[in-house]
Amino acid sequence: MVDFRDGDGKLLDAVVLNIDAVAPGTSKSGTARSNRRLSGVTKAEIGRALRH
Repeated sequence: MVDFRDGDGKLLDAVVLNIDAVAPGTSKSGTARSNRRLSGVTKAEIGRALRH
């Protein structure tokens, strides 16, 4: 889950990002896109990560 927050830390939006076939001990990149119109200072941060 990727959280989008404003400069004050207020949650603006959250999206789920699926990344397939990540082997243990490795990493992969992904792109998270908000469904809302975001303006001003906005940070994207990993809210939760789950491996299954």
